[in-house]
Amino acid sequence: MSANQANRSKREHGQALIIFVFALTALMGVAALTIDLGMVYHDGSKLQNAADAAALAGAGRLPEGGGMGITEAQLYAQKNGYVNGQNGYTVAITTPYNGDAFKIEVKISGPTKAMFATAFGIDFFSNSHRAVATYYGEAMVNAALLALNPTACNAYDQGGSSIVVVGGGGIMANSSCNPSLYQNGAGSTTG
Repeated sequence: MSANQANRSKREHGQALIIFVFALTALMGVAALTIDLGMVYHDGSKLQNAADAAALAGAGRLPEGGGMGITEAQLYAQKNGYVNGQNGYTVAITTPYNGDAFKIEVKISGPTKAMFATAFGIDFFSNSHRAVATYYGEAMVNAALLALNPTACNAYDQGGSSIVVVGGGGIMANSSCNPSLYQNGAGSTTG
């Protein structure tokens, strides 16, 4: 082997090392992208589920007032592990939303810890998700006696000489049958 061939062989080994270092760096970048962004996506779906649950729970309480809706939304966010100001998370609840007292917005934001991206100086990714829910129900029914069978005729059937007095609300039947409320005899029902 000539001296020229030996020098050329040493230079080629040096080039292979440089190519290997660049390839390893690119591979680390791809690993950081796939694993870390997968974690961001995973944490984001947990945030979205928590925001959805909190918004739906809060909307169910909006007829009782915005404060009740906010309290219920905070409770459901907490049940899913997100409390405002703890572990870097922010839970922001807004009602009325866009001027509508029957809408509530829940926004949960927080950090997702980076694994491989720390090699590139990135320790955390910011993650934020929101949900808006609307209460579409009817006004609250003040019923103290409820007949809940959805199809029974005479779902409430009062007979004989008994006297029924329902205080604190009315009488309501959920049945689609007519008549769903039935009374016979000398008794009475008052609601």
